[in-house]
Amino acid sequence: MIIQQRLNCYILSSLKQSLRTIGTRSQRSNQNLLLNVLTGFDF
Repeated sequence: MIIQQRLNCYILSSLKQSLRTIGTRSQRSNQNLLLNVLTGFDF
């Protein structure tokens, strides 16, 4: 359970970091969509 939570936090933090590096609006909205989908999953 703890390992799954750490994996989930790692995925979310890496996605948030790639959100900061991405400049264009369309890519950012795609990343936000991916982030919302991953957040909906139950790791």
